[in-house]
Amino acid sequence: MAAQLIPEQGQLVQVRNRHYVVLDVDEHVDNGRLSRKLRLECLDDDALGDELEVIWEREVAAEVYDTSYLPRPDAFDALDTFSAYILALRWSTNSVIAGPPLTAPFYGAVEVGV
Repeated sequence: MAAQLIPEQGQLVQVRNRHYVVLDVDEHVDNGRLSRKLRLECLDDDALGDELEVIWEREVAAEVYDTSYLPRPDAFDALDTFSAYILALRWSTNSVIAGPPLTAPFYGAVEVGV
């Protein structure tokens, strides 16, 4: 974990080897010590939508993803380039949300026998 980075609502974090979005942060002071309880929602395909509550200061190797390094779009791609990108995503994505769990026969060069 980067030193002293405290997650805020809406930020992406990695906790227990999974990626989460922070839904809520509650602060609590006990004997002068501040601790934060985070309510998280999992973004990984195999646990998508599962919620987890953690005490941030007690988590081992937790990480806050800093969004300040993300590139800002300054121009739009041509329609053909964007369409090719979307097709590549559809053909290579294996997600239970985007389609059937077994995608290779549907998007690959495989003929499904009857």
